[in-house]
Amino acid sequence: MGTDITLSEDYQAEASPSVLLVDDDEVNLMVTALALRERGFSVIEVSGGEAALKVLREQVPDIVVLDAMMPGLNGFDTCLQLRATPGLEHVPVLMLTGLDDEKSINHAYQVGATDFFVKAPQWTLLEALSAARLAHPAGVAAQPGPPGTRSGPGSYGQL
Repeated sequence: MGTDITLSEDYQAEASPSVLLVDDDEVNLMVTALALRERGFSVIEVSGGEAALKVLREQVPDIVVLDAMMPGLNGFDTCLQLRATPGLEHVPVLMLTGLDDEKSINHAYQVGATDFFVKAPQWTLLEALSAARLAHPAGVAAQPGPPGTRSGPGSYGQL
């Protein structure tokens, strides 16, 4: 005879991939968090680089989605400090930003970003990039991104 097992909401939340979402724009933070939650991610939201590093001292998410341009500690410097922190060297970091110039994209990779995504309401693409980085977190370009994107240094994830 089979036994029905019901997972508690706490367990279900723990089973979801966790995302640390960092953005100083409250609207972008809310919209992106909602889109990720709708796609099965557990999301921790913070509004700046300093807050992100504080969270990272307490817990390690499966992936960090990081805005590049923020007041105070910007996303590039946050990523650089994250990569210098023991135990965080291999956490995938997806830079999510309005910047799409080659200099900014290259800078993101130089400070240790795993991938780069230009802000746009393309939530399926964000989900696919996040899933790809969770599946292959070790290298910047371990696997190509979803169709219509390029991955690795000098590329960006906008269609």
